Amino acid sequence: AYTKENMQDQAKLHAFDGAYVADTAMRELGDMFGRRKEAVQALAKHAEQVAATYSHKYELEHEDLRYVNVKHIGRHKKELEMESNMHPVTKITNISLEYSEKFKRPVNFSLSGVHIPLDVYEGYTEVLNALNWTEKLDSVFKRNHRQDPSIYWQYFASSHGLLRIHPAFRWTTAAHVPDLYDARKRLWFAQTLSSPKDIIILLDVSGSIHGPSFEIMKITVKTILGTLGENDFFNVAQFTMNATWLVPCFSSLVQATSANKQIFHEAIDLLTPGDKEHYGNALKFAYESFISYRRKNYLYDGAGCNRAIFLLSDGGTQHPTEIMKKYSEDPRTSDIRVFTIAVGPHPIPTVNLRQIACLGKGHFSAIMTIGAIRGKAQVLIQLLKAFHNYN
Repeated sequence: AYTKENMQDQAKLHAFDGAYVADTAMRELGDMFGRRKEAVQALAKHAEQVAATYSHKYELEHEDLRYVNVKHIGRHKKELEMESNMHPVTKITNISLEYSEKFKRPVNFSLSGVHIPLDVYEGYTEVLNALNWTEKLDSVFKRNHRQDPSIYWQYFASSHGLLRIHPAFRWTTAAHVPDLYDARKRLWFAQTLSSPKDIIILLDVSGSIHGPSFEIMKITVKTILGTLGENDFFNVAQFTMNATWLVPCFSSLVQATSANKQIFHEAIDLLTPGDKEHYGNALKFAYESFISYRRKNYLYDGAGCNRAIFLLSDGGTQHPTEIMKKYSEDPRTSDIRVFTIAVGPHPIPTVNLRQIACLGKGHFSAIMTIGAIRGKAQVLIQLLKAFHNYN
């Protein structure tokens, strides 16, 4: 241990100008963020130009392309061919990688690599064309890195799931664990598709929704919550003949933080089916809640931007036409879009759900199996796109 004398000999006090330190830090951070902004803008501008002038090639074949699949780097082609028939094997599997202290792994700065989700066919025409035109982004990746060596990863993701990332590196996962990464399901991707949202989700917990349909609905609503970011606000209500908030202590819109979403995940797991459903009462509950938030003018109640109602059900026969017309024409709620999602394999009529979405200027979608939820993630992205484009 140090004695008091040791500390007195070695420790010294220095006076600092707090304002100078703060100004210096702000200037350096401002310069850094300025360079990052310029790099992103250069990449976005080039991507827009290339995409606008690119001619879609319907006859494009996988054999026509040369690219680096980051999951194939360093692996034998025979091993890859035996492993899966889903993804064609790329021509380039062996590239030189050098250890980078900054990235804490071997990388190759001379080119980019691509990652394609497990459930996306690599030979699909749309994916092949995305592979083809995004190759031209490499020049900007490399120029950005030359101009600012402190830049970390640079990447571009398409709506088809393709992720092009610079510098190239070997993508690894834990042994015997499937690679479930999909850029389209990442928060940063979802946030680029839509501006801040206020969402009320209505869950049909009537007696008809049970078994697989009930499980599909639970997983689907969790997936929807997973697309929300901290700029979004939401609440979830369950309904049969009447609607009530799923989490009673949350009677207003709550910020879509990880902690809040986890509370709702746990509440969703405890849901049980009950009485007969009444769409009209549920929709009235959601609309009136939005009106109440605006009337009380709570500063914390919502993003104050786009508003939507998501209604999940296995279908039914009730047509709440009058309710929908009333609130669609009310200037306080006319901007709210209604998105309906039919869940489950049961042959229950969904015409009413389609009609609700139509009257609510929203979108109808159907998810019939548990296995289709992840594969139909693009459907949820399209809902958000539609939500963004409609407003």
